[in-house]
Amino acid sequence: MNYFNASIVGLFTILLTWICTSANEDEPNDLGRSCRMKTDCPEFGYWCNVNRTCQCLGLYIANKEETRCLGGVRQKCMYDDDCIKNAFCENQTMCRCKKKYHQSDGGLSCIKNSASRSIFPVFLIPTLLILLRIT
Repeated sequence: MNYFNASIVGLFTILLTWICTSANEDEPNDLGRSCRMKTDCPEFGYWCNVNRTCQCLGLYIANKEETRCLGGVRQKCMYDDDCIKNAFCENQTMCRCKKKYHQSDGGLSCIKNSASRSIFPVFLIPTLLILLRIT
């Protein structure tokens, strides 16, 4: 009886592990996979083109490996990996540029803020100079 119970537990563990890992795996090649309609492609960021392959939609661009589409700024996402470089998925809803970065190329890239984009309000410089002369 113990051998039987151990076998059942072992099989159950293997089955559960397989289900969990299968559910979390991304399709290795979402971009370019065959489709007949949009519903054959991943949930968001793709469309089924006339050649019947899943392609990046609108403000989504292919990753370096050209295997999946990444959301530009303000595009739908679930995880940080769904967004372009230097962006993150805010509240599992939409891509935003990381701190110290701003959007460029119509939202298709996030570039680092330059030194000229300082936070200090420039209009306060004359007032500051006057105050320094007084003291």
